[in-house]
Amino acid sequence: MSVRACRGFPKLTTITFDAPQISAVEPIQRPEVQEMLETIDDQIRRVTIGYALMTVMDEDDLGRGPRMQRQCVNLRNINETFIQTFVEGVEEHGLQNKVVENAMDVGVFEADIDVLSVDPARASIYTNRVRWNNITSESTSVLYNGNHRFHYMRFSSEVRRTYNQRTKAKKELDNNPTFDKATGLNRVIAEADSIISTDGVWLIRFLNLGESWMVSSAIQRQIMLTSTCLS
Repeated sequence: MSVRACRGFPKLTTITFDAPQISAVEPIQRPEVQEMLETIDDQIRRVTIGYALMTVMDEDDLGRGPRMQRQCVNLRNINETFIQTFVEGVEEHGLQNKVVENAMDVGVFEADIDVLSVDPARASIYTNRVRWNNITSESTSVLYNGNHRFHYMRFSSEVRRTYNQRTKAKKELDNNPTFDKATGLNRVIAEADSIISTDGVWLIRFLNLGESWMVSSAIQRQIMLTSTCLS
């Protein structure tokens, strides 16, 4: 199977790996599937930098982090029915956005991240926030899974109104307003940043893009096995 990475992303060209042969007549036995999943989990652990909260209302952590590219394969179908189901789940169980079980996978180059800001896997709720090192316009990251969570946060969460107010204020600020108006707009942006940094975040498992071939292979095999073999 071949997986082509998003256009424009360095080093993630075409990645090829051997997929398990799944037969409708002879399904893979659960012990074999479990063994493969454990191998994949081990590969992902080897390239995991750590866990930290990150803003998921935009593509670059409110301008602090590298520009994010979305994966181009195995995208979950997002429609009104799916989002409504997601919203109902949040209303019933809470957002659950700061626990390992619901962490998104984001690939970054290790040099771009402050490794002291990330923590190892644990069972408790995370409060540490990711910090970045000298991000440039060429810095980039890759979202491997969690498109539906990004979609929910941006378009259906309670904090979306705050984010939209921030976006509007930044656009007005770009139009060279008067000093008094600029002061007010900057105040709106600062207040919005404070709210978003608390309520517009999600726990991220940061993976080292320096090992991009292993990351892509492991993530794709994990998605395929969990959605096909264990259904």
